[in-house]
Amino acid sequence: MKSTPLFFSFLLFATCISAQNIPRTYDALIRKADSLYQVKDYKNSAFEFSEAFKAANAKITANHRYNAACSWALAD
Repeated sequence: MKSTPLFFSFLLFATCISAQNIPRTYDALIRKADSLYQVKDYKNSAFEFSEAFKAANAKITANHRYNAACSWALAD
């Protein structure tokens, strides 16, 4: 009888721990890259664009590629 509550508490704990490892989505990465670009942090913006392009659900547009190229160019 005591094993059932213990099992459910373990299951809840495991779910909470694994929920923290959700990869960021393409849109979130693009928003972050754009905001870094706006504050003139070009190097980190370029890295965020690169991470966004690696995302599983990437919907890469020509505009995003252009912005990434500008970030890389301005980052030297």
